[in-house]
Amino acid sequence: MPIWSLLIRCCLMLSLVALLTSVPARADLPELSGQWTLLPDDSDNPAEALKGLVVIRRTPRAKVDDTASQPGQSTQERYWEQQDMVAERRAFGTLPDIGAIQQVLDATQLTIAQQGGTVTMDYDAKLARSFKPTEGGPSYSAKGDEFTTDAIGAGLSFYREGKLVVESILAPRGRMVETYQLDVAARRLTLKVEIKNPDWLITARIKRVFSAAPRP
Repeated sequence: MPIWSLLIRCCLMLSLVALLTSVPARADLPELSGQWTLLPDDSDNPAEALKGLVVIRRTPRAKVDDTASQPGQSTQERYWEQQDMVAERRAFGTLPDIGAIQQVLDATQLTIAQQGGTVTMDYDAKLARSFKPTEGGPSYSAKGDEFTTDAIGAGLSFYREGKLVVESILAPRGRMVETYQLDVAARRLTLKVEIKNPDWLITARIKRVFSAAPRP
């Protein structure tokens, strides 16, 4: 093969490599910016999803010795057992106090802006949050600069598989994971929220679906 033909092929290969590596790193990231309106029929009801998650952690009562010659003790033990059952039934019908998280779950209007690596979110003009998500997954540092603090807790945000993920450490304890996934074809935004609390019976999983506002 002539040397000039080999040089041309090498140049073409180098040009192709340069072209592939010059694609912006953010090209595959979801474009979440815009006004989003809740679709109630496609979304979970937060109140129903949260109801009954509280666990009554009873203080162990001293066991009554039924063999003792004190006739009132066995009746007293049954009384406290009934009181515990009433408290548990009441807990299954109540909602846990989740503070500012409720504004995220109840929001019907969501405004998102992506600019310069920063994502800002506004929920019904009642709660504003700001993140600087990393690409490809979570990133940790010794200083912890990757965490942002807001009314909900300390949040770590990142893009993964075309989704925006926000992991929050809740106060006083617990963990919440939010996943924002865009359906470009249907112009829909799906928010999946998972909340874990050591005092709850199970993990809460809630889905909220939004549609994009009409373009001008």
